Amino acid sequence: MEMLYDFELEYDEKGIFGIDAVADLEYLEEEILKIEPETDLTLIRRAFYFCVEKHQAIQRKSGYPYYTHPLNVTLILLKEFTIHDSASLAACLLHDTIEDVEQVNREMIAREFSEEIAEI
Repeated sequence: MEMLYDFELEYDEKGIFGIDAVADLEYLEEEILKIEPETDLTLIRRAFYFCVEKHQAIQRKSGYPYYTHPLNVTLILLKEFTIHDSASLAACLLHDTIEDVEQVNREMIAREFSEEIAEI
């Protein structure tokens, strides 16, 4: 099967993330600010910590914390697909909470974040 995209190692599940969530968030913020300084970092932080909290009992097959997947996908969205708006980045961080965490549903995302983010 032909690879459509060849992403850098930082996006690898066994990459640099998963040891320290605070350091992972700081890295994400730095990367966002390099590309889009007007990003709503308060929203990004809220989405990141919601993701980390809701996935705290879930690990990837590799043993890494599950939040590393939404984090990596958010970095791909930011860097490779050049989608920089705050709502899309927040929605990307939250994308697996609805399908993986029983207590989280679309209505909760809309209430906690916004209808726009829930729709994305």
